[in-house]
Amino acid sequence: MLERNMLRENIIDKLYDVLDSVVNRTINKEQSFGVVLTLDDDPYASGKFALALSFLIERFPARADQWSGVWHELVKAPSENWGKYYFLQALWKLHCLGLLNTIFSDQQLQRLTEKLRWQELVDEESWKLNPPFPTNYYGVAFSIARLRFLLGWETQFASQKILQQLVEHYRTHSQHGCVDELRERAL
Repeated sequence: MLERNMLRENIIDKLYDVLDSVVNRTINKEQSFGVVLTLDDDPYASGKFALALSFLIERFPARADQWSGVWHELVKAPSENWGKYYFLQALWKLHCLGLLNTIFSDQQLQRLTEKLRWQELVDEESWKLNPPFPTNYYGVAFSIARLRFLLGWETQFASQKILQQLVEHYRTHSQHGCVDELRERAL
């Protein structure tokens, strides 16, 4: 058992080394995996990058200042649907670590509350998905709304309404053990 735990920790250490390398190479505009990774042209990149940074800060809290300049760029970068979800996961992790208000200014947090919203995915009156989003985006919208609630940015009302829509979709379309990507019928 001890040997397996040591192997597990060794693997985790190596994964953090890779994550650290990719993050720092991206910041320095160097190649990772044969390409230069950027925040440009990927509406999910800012969220993915924020989440990666939050994992590194959790693992290496003394190095948080090393990445302080990057957050400004992440706040400004575009973020859509899944990217919002990833970014909010990062913010929740930083909140749990007690670092959210240390890393972000009040102005940055205000901008994030305006930017990281679920309303692009779900209509607030009908609680139905906005076109062209497939039904699995109920899960994305729910996660965004729930994380906003956990961060104290809104009440739990929206996440409960979206969850009701998601559960209703499952009840209607998952009788064969899977949920489709279509609104009208199961595959």
